[in-house]
Amino acid sequence: MDSFAHELARRIEARRERLDAWFARSFNRYRAPFTTSVDLRDAGFKLVQVDTNIFPGGFNNLCEGDHARASQTFRQIITERAGGGVQTIGILAESHTSNLPYFFNLRILQKILQEAGFEVENLSLAEALVRERTLVPLGE
Repeated sequence: MDSFAHELARRIEARRERLDAWFARSFNRYRAPFTTSVDLRDAGFKLVQVDTNIFPGGFNNLCEGDHARASQTFRQIITERAGGGVQTIGILAESHTSNLPYFFNLRILQKILQEAGFEVENLSLAEALVRERTLVPLGE
């Protein structure tokens, strides 16, 4: 028997076009933050949102095949919100963490935005830490 999460993923994928259309309509009505991440807890029979973050998170969990779609989506949303003249994007990192997976996440986000055609600068109030953690080449 499939787990609840696998069944949920199957149902979401089966309705991807309808969900994409709903999200598009919703984004036109309500101005959502540019990036958010949501922490979920899976009990096997229910899935619960426990935390929402405005700092960029979770991009390291995207499979490689979704990077092109993410790049395309970022390009589209940035152009719609800010116009076609945007050339450089600043990623504001959390300043209270030295969590290496979080910084790997930032590197993946940087790569996705670069693939969308933007120059990317990593920013933080803890600038030296972010520079040290995000200059590590991907795959190392």
